[in-house]
Order: sequence, then structure tokens, then C-alpha cells
Amino acid sequence: MKQKGNLKQKAEYYWMYYKWHAAIILLIAAAAVYVISAVVQGKQSDPYTIYVVNQYLDSGQKDEIVEETAKILGKETEEILLDDSVELDPENLRVNAVTGGAEKITTEYFAGGLDVLIAPENVVNYYQELGGIKETIPLKGNTFWNMGEDYYFCVMKSSGHLEETEVLIQNSVR
Repeated sequence: MKQKGNLKQKAEYYWMYYKWHAAIILLIAAAAVYVISAVVQGKQSDPYTIYVVNQYLDSGQKDEIVEETAKILGKETEEILLDDSVELDPENLRVNAVTGGAEKITTEYFAGGLDVLIAPENVVNYYQELGGIKETIPLKGNTFWNMGEDYYFCVMKSSGHLEETEVLIQNSVR
């Protein structure tokens, strides 16, 4: 059945009978957009990421470093990711990178999610060859990080937190 009348009359007819339907549909669409954007924004956290290579930290030491780092950076402890689970064979780093030993670090490194790497000299040399280290600071005698004689604090070029890393260096490394 075709309605008779001009465009104005048709618009008035639809407005009179369907305005509530349209309003409800618009409200549902707006609510859906709001919920989806809240979920997406909630998942876009970018933690400050520190990887420690070949150094097991007991839970007390790990918690202390995370708490102090969060305090220095003005962040919550949940925003600091300190991962000490990476073990690499120091004699065969290239094989580690291919077979999975350094897969975790390499993935974070290329994705720009790795802010600081604390590692022995041979691991540092490997990542310097890749061109990813902005600055290297020896940790010999450092009491905050207390990692060992040949460990280095490395600032990664692809870090999304370079300014925060500079604050961390001033307050914990130098």
C-alpha cells in the first residue's frame, strides 16, 4: 500500500507514529558504542615493561623493585611489568632468538613494548647489534637493582616511555 501525499506529509506521519521507535533505536546504538569504546579503552593499557635476563628474583626482591619503580615513576604497581622469567644461553644467543629462548624479549622489542632490559654484557651486545638500545649503563655496585657484576641497564629505542625511563635512571641507576 503506497501512502499518498507529499514529502512533508509523509515525514509528519512517520514522526507521529515512529518517533519513539527511532529514539529507542538511537539510544540502543549510543549505548552499544559507549560500551564497546569503554571495553577497547580498558584493554589498551601500556605497562612500563622491564625484562631481567638470566637472573631469578625472589618474590620479595621483585615486589620491592616493582614498588620502588612505581613510586619513582608515580604509577600504580599494576602498571609496572617486571619479568625475570627469560633464560638465555650466553654462549649461543642467535640460536636462542630463533628457537624461542629470546622470543619473548624479541617480540616485545620489535613491538615497542620493551622499555628497559637488564641483562649481562653478551645479551646487551646482541641487542646493540640489532640497533635497538638507546643507552647502556653498567649496574656494577648499584644497590637498587643489585643484579651482579656484569649486568647493564639498557634503555630501548622503541620504548614508549623514554621520559619516564630518564626519571627512573636519575633516581635508581645514577
